[in-house]
Amino acid sequence: MQQYTDLDDEARLVFMEGWGEGNHFDLYRLLSSKQPLLKEHLRNFGKLMCFTKSYIGLSKMTTWYQYGFVQPQGPKANILVSGNEIRQFASFIMDRLNITTEERPEGDDYIVVFSRASNRLILNEAELLLALAQEYKMRTVTVSLEEQTFASIVHLISGASMLVSMHGAQLITSMFLPRGAAVIELFPFAVNPEQYTPYKTLASLPGMDLQYIAWRNPIEENSVTYPDRPWDQGGITHLDKDEQERILTSKEVPRHLCCRNPE
Repeated sequence: MQQYTDLDDEARLVFMEGWGEGNHFDLYRLLSSKQPLLKEHLRNFGKLMCFTKSYIGLSKMTTWYQYGFVQPQGPKANILVSGNEIRQFASFIMDRLNITTEERPEGDDYIVVFSRASNRLILNEAELLLALAQEYKMRTVTVSLEEQTFASIVHLISGASMLVSMHGAQLITSMFLPRGAAVIELFPFAVNPEQYTPYKTLASLPGMDLQYIAWRNPIEENSVTYPDRPWDQGGITHLDKDEQERILTSKEVPRHLCCRNPE
């Protein structure tokens, strides 16, 4: 909102896509002191509603990545935001969540590992936790969006020395890591880390001061797929047999546009 000097925390967000609130709508409530409105809410206010001033759409000034609607996904060609603005935003969110950073005793460094419940599971999670603890001489802590509040996860990540996670949207929480921390992004078999870099790009922004490492599973036998699931969960049974066979034998997902590529 600071891009528009006439806006403050009493500006109201209005969503016109026609969708419901969803699981994490409370995050939008952090951005303004006024209740956000959905398209369905407007129907209850009569046929005519007057907005004295409005800004339509979202500014791209604070984005660093394009998700492949016109060309295969990748970092924006002209990134205008730095890690300083991202850290200011992270600090704002932590303040709204009533999270304060605490000084930890020396030697109390720890690693946070994201645990997932339905897809992109780390099948040998217990083995990974033990290996991390032994290699880095730090305690390991698991977090889960299915079992913990967003605020409690942010609180843990804000004091971590390392964040380890499968590739996925939960890695946006790396913006809450302290300076000097490491981000380890794990990729499934056949998924090339160089083609999916939103969090690598975030970690690399000037002023973020994060270390980034990608790891890719190179062994097909260590990967479990679910071809019989619905298409929006990665299933491929809706495709013809030849296309299914091609995908099953593929060793690397080719670059593609968002968002219905079955491979």
